[in-house]
Amino acid sequence: MDNVLTVSEITREIKFVLEDTFKFVMVEGQISNLTKAYSGHIYFSLKDEKAQIDCVIWKNTAQKLLALPKIGNSVVLQGQITLYEKSGRYQISVWNLFEKGVGSLQQQFEEMKAKLLEEGLFEPERKQPLPNFPMKVGIVTSPTGAVIHDIHTVFKKNAPCVKLFLAPVKVQGEGSANEIAKAIRKFNKLKNVDALIVGRGGGSLEELWSFNEEIVARAIAESEIPIISSVGHEVDFTISDFVADRRAATPTAAAEVLSENFSLVRDWLFGLENDLKNKTLKSLEQKKEELNFYRKIISKDRIFSKFRYFQQTLDNYENVLRNEGKFAFEKHKNQLDSLQKQLENLSPDSVLSRGFSICTNENGVVLNSVRNLKVAEKVNLNFKDGKAQAEILNLENK
Repeated sequence: MDNVLTVSEITREIKFVLEDTFKFVMVEGQISNLTKAYSGHIYFSLKDEKAQIDCVIWKNTAQKLLALPKIGNSVVLQGQITLYEKSGRYQISVWNLFEKGVGSLQQQFEEMKAKLLEEGLFEPERKQPLPNFPMKVGIVTSPTGAVIHDIHTVFKKNAPCVKLFLAPVKVQGEGSANEIAKAIRKFNKLKNVDALIVGRGGGSLEELWSFNEEIVARAIAESEIPIISSVGHEVDFTISDFVADRRAATPTAAAEVLSENFSLVRDWLFGLENDLKNKTLKSLEQKKEELNFYRKIISKDRIFSKFRYFQQTLDNYENVLRNEGKFAFEKHKNQLDSLQKQLENLSPDSVLSRGFSICTNENGVVLNSVRNLKVAEKVNLNFKDGKAQAEILNLENK
């Protein structure tokens, strides 16, 4: 009798086996017995000709789904088998739901994602940093619609000095993926921009599908120009988002990222100007108050002479403050100019223009120590006017 289990014990054992075995399932069927609870949870059955299974979509999940279940719809579910111990009934806890047909696209998405992940295309180490002050930005999107207008609006507000270059492409439908990939490669061939925004507005999985195509992912991965992927809305994720150097929730957010530093510098200068103005006005007000005070205590026969004295003093203070304000502004301007020159001197182009070269391995990683080299390894030598390939014949440590 030692092996006798209680109902609770056997139920717990079954729960463990079920939930551990079926951590992820994809099930297709027809929705029936749909109930939306006051708590926000959604309960329904998924059935076919021979069987049915209970399903639940918890409130937090339901709020994120793009499509909610409807009675009679044929769907594909993604989720986990769970068991409710009190009743001993098992159910599918649903994570995602697609109308039948969309589920096959989701499967293609997951397969492509797994393939590129295994190749290392999502690794942080291969992603390029975005330039701090990109003066030329390329945009790969539709020439019509709100996206290009919104991007222009952000740059006009935050960084009107930045030049924008549009590569007009189709963002959905037949041939759109090829157009997007071709535009990215053309920018890389021309090398006429500092960063790229690749994206479109929101849409269904089918409408966003061009940005899940392998040809687009490969073009982004091969790009020597840093790319921000901004496809759809905040809840939309595409293969392009994973491969790109940076993902922005929307095209507008991508423009904000690239123009952010310009906006910060502008705001800092405006703040400095306002601070100088406020300090000057405050000082003048203090001197005026002093003047008014002395006007009240001096005798009538000395009013005129004292007035002239304080008027002169006030003028002197005003001149001093004006000079100090001008000096402070020039000092900060010189500091900004110095920082700009330092940034220019530290840039790779500046180093190359002074006769130096930059040595990288075949993956483009900069080699800054002999310890990173191996005999017979091929390396690239980057000069101001081109590249050369060399082979390591011998290594000597200092």
